[in-house]
Amino acid sequence: VINAGVLRKSGGTGTSGFATVTLTSSGTVQAQTGTLNIPSLTSNGGTFDVSAAALITYSGGHTINTGSAFTGAGVNRMTGGTTVFGGAITANNFEIAGGTVQGTATVATSAGSGITWSSGSFSGGGTLTLGPTGKMTVTGAGSKSIGGYTLANQGTLTWDASSGNVGVSGNGTV
Repeated sequence: VINAGVLRKSGGTGTSGFATVTLTSSGTVQAQTGTLNIPSLTSNGGTFDVSAAALITYSGGHTINTGSAFTGAGVNRMTGGTTVFGGAITANNFEIAGGTVQGTATVATSAGSGITWSSGSFSGGGTLTLGPTGKMTVTGAGSKSIGGYTLANQGTLTWDASSGNVGVSGNGTV
């Protein structure tokens, strides 16, 4: 599916999504209610906007390129697979709740909670830079690791009391 316009989930509180199709988007994807599941995504500067009563989950392999923005009062949640970041992105209310982050990106946040890291790993030799307006919270008892990857903080990195340990290996750096 190629989206250069607006793709919107607007009805029902259940889960809707794409079974085995890759969504390639330079347009806007909106979840206004319920859950929209995207198992495979290539974003070329697309916007992923989630209303307060909604959720977008990313459960497979994803490529997030420069100009992509995760916005809204609801949550964009990565639950599995490998997500490769490339370039400057905006992430508000974006949760890494599983899977692996790779690639190199600079993250800005303008509202909301920024990135929440509750489970999953950063690996593969890339760098995620929290820019001066970037925010990340490390939370929850889920397994978290950094292997051969750099997490660079120029903004605000909060490690809450429930977060436990983060394993660092293979020249991983925080």
